[in-house]
Amino acid sequence: MKNRILMALFLLAAMLLLAGCRTETIVYGDNLETAETAVIFYPGGKVDPEAYGQLLQMVCDQGIPVIVARMPLNLAILHGSAASDIVKEHPEVDHWILAGHSLGGYMASGWVAKHGGYADGLILLAAYPTREIDVPVLSIYGSADGVLNRDKYEKGMKMIPALEEHVIEGGNHCQFGDYGFQKGDGEASINRTQQMETTASLMLSFIGTVTQ
Repeated sequence: MKNRILMALFLLAAMLLLAGCRTETIVYGDNLETAETAVIFYPGGKVDPEAYGQLLQMVCDQGIPVIVARMPLNLAILHGSAASDIVKEHPEVDHWILAGHSLGGYMASGWVAKHGGYADGLILLAAYPTREIDVPVLSIYGSADGVLNRDKYEKGMKMIPALEEHVIEGGNHCQFGDYGFQKGDGEASINRTQQMETTASLMLSFIGTVTQ
């Protein structure tokens, strides 16, 4: 009971802190003001958003700008509506793709489920939704992922009518970013750059398809 009370107080404090605050972001790509398509990315839980820099740079190098939402205490669960602020600030963008890793993907899927009219697609990196998603979804995870809950993942995939799924052979959970080895994860048999290159290629192909 005591832990629940402390958690409730913690969440209340976080919500009060966020009230009226502007979402802080990191932008990859210098063409956001002229781009028709952009990605909003939610980082994984307790992961520094800059840990995804190498992966997201690969995406923006092909002309697709990426806006990373900085989360309070690096926890997307504390600001799942961050995408709403970003969309409002960039009316020049015609096509939005939501993306996220792990907890970030879970929270991004929640935003898409609630605001589906604003998103052309959703990209989940080692993540799953808990509500039905009406837009096309790209799901990517590594075969050596030891963190992803496979039972919940399989249930979540059944909530996606338009699913494109890819398993990166030899990839794991933490190599979508560069934040060290995550407790409970499996040992990857490919290196981080290989996993990111494969991921970026799949993301770009998916974005091209859903924004045609």
